[in-house]
Amino acid sequence: MMYLIHGLLSLEFIDKNVKILVIGPRTENDLLILNGYGFSNVVGLDLITYSPNIILGDMHNMPFKANEFDVVICGWTISYSKEPNVACDEIYRILTDNGVAIFGFDHYNPKNTNISGEAPVQPNRINSISDIKRLFENKISSVYFEYDAELKNTSINEIKKISGLDASVVTIIFKIKKQS
Repeated sequence: MMYLIHGLLSLEFIDKNVKILVIGPRTENDLLILNGYGFSNVVGLDLITYSPNIILGDMHNMPFKANEFDVVICGWTISYSKEPNVACDEIYRILTDNGVAIFGFDHYNPKNTNISGEAPVQPNRINSISDIKRLFENKISSVYFEYDAELKNTSINEIKKISGLDASVVTIIFKIKKQS
């Protein structure tokens, strides 16, 4: 998540009063980190929670009004969706015009089947920048950052040696535009 948060911090037009939704934070850690960087209007959404700062809910049917959030951070959750098109439509719905969407997830390489904790792979699993761009087709006005799993054809052991991670990572940060 720090990759995604640091990406957000690099956007000079983002003011500390923006309304941020973090999808799938599990614990308050990501929310508290954002608070520590001065963002005061941060909420989480997850299927499981103990915290009043994390609303119980599903990214496929979010309990928020249209145009409610300036930033949505979806870290390491979209790739587990059985209906990523529905989840991305919901993200688009709740983002304001010129809102920022931030995604991060592990690239799944079927050759690397021994990833610990890897959930069963969905047939329509989001696995690349092009998958995200396809789901937001004609709705993206600016892409600020994209990194498309440069080490995706590398073994888990090599990835771990190089980066300390269990998989090659995909990240993208972009601004959306609402259709008039």
